[in-house]
Amino acid sequence: MSQRARVATEKMIFRSTHAVTGRQVAVTPQNSTMKHLSYARIVLHPETSSLRFSNENKETGLVCLTGKAKIKAAGQGFELERYDSLYVPRDSEIEVSSSGDADLAEFSCEVDGKYPLKFVRYADLAKETGMTFTAGGPSNSRQVSMLLAKNVEAGRLLLALRIPLLVIGRAGHRTSTRRCWRKFTSFLRCPRRHTAFNWSITTNSIQSLLQSYEREMRC
Repeated sequence: MSQRARVATEKMIFRSTHAVTGRQVAVTPQNSTMKHLSYARIVLHPETSSLRFSNENKETGLVCLTGKAKIKAAGQGFELERYDSLYVPRDSEIEVSSSGDADLAEFSCEVDGKYPLKFVRYADLAKETGMTFTAGGPSNSRQVSMLLAKNVEAGRLLLALRIPLLVIGRAGHRTSTRRCWRKFTSFLRCPRRHTAFNWSITTNSIQSLLQSYEREMRC
C-alpha cells in the first residue's frame, strides 16, 4: 500500500471504537475525511455508570446499541433500549446513565438552527409508513430502519439502521454470504442533491465513506 493510500485509509477507517469506558469522540472533521459529521462512543459499566457533556453548536443523535440507558436533555428524561434513538438539539446539556452495562453511538453535526427534542422507539418504526423496509436482492437482502429521518425535524442529521438478513434457499442452504453485522448509516441532509456523507459502523469499527445515498441503498 502506498503512503498516500495508507494516509487516506487512516482517515476513513476507525477500529475498536467500542474499547472505551465513558465517552470517546472517535471521528471529527479534524481527523477524518468528514467535513461536518462527528462520531463518538459512550460505554457505561457499573464502575462508570454516568457522564455528562454539552453538545455545544452541534445537533446530536444518540442510539442505544446494547443494554439500557437513561438520558436527560433539555429538561426531559428518556429510557433507551436496544436501537432506540434520541435527537437532541444544539446547545444542550446531556446526561447519560445506566444501572448496568450500556453501549451507545453518538452522531453530531454543526447546525445554525435549534430543533425540537425527539425520542424514537425502535419498536414503533414498523407502525409508520416508509420507516422500515427491505432492500437488496436474494443474496444481499437487508432490513433498513430509518431511525432519525422524516420523523424528526432536524438541520442536517439523518440516521438509519441496516441489518443484513439471512436468506435460506430452496435446498435449505444459505444464499447470502454476507456476515450479519448490524450497521448504522448517518447522512447529511442535502436539499439540492442526493450526495451525502455516509458512515457504516459495525460493533467494533466505524468506516466513513463519501458516496451517494442512492448508490448506498443499492449496495
